[in-house]
Amino acid sequence: MTVPLKPLGIIKEMLGNIGLEVTYAYDDLVFVEHNAFLLRMGKSGEDIRLYFNTNSSKDKRNDITNLLLECGRQYRFQIDRKGTYSIQQTEDQDEFQLRLFEGQF
Repeated sequence: MTVPLKPLGIIKEMLGNIGLEVTYAYDDLVFVEHNAFLLRMGKSGEDIRLYFNTNSSKDKRNDITNLLLECGRQYRFQIDRKGTYSIQQTEDQDEFQLRLFEGQF
């Protein structure tokens, strides 16, 4: 089975099978569990990048990562923990700014 380029449906199924839900999806970004972490789809369907919210609980990140890695293998995903991210609303309140911090765990 080939993984499609932007496998949002498969990602939703995978997360649902481990009791998590997608809060919001936009283009190549999938925000999970009320913004605790996000998954970013890569250049191929199998490539999934994991970022944790800078405000998420640091002591739960390894457990979540391991759960995603294990479950992701069943769906042929290669999940790579890349770092953290932050979200800030812009001054005009109509948009938000997403900042990714690769290599920061």
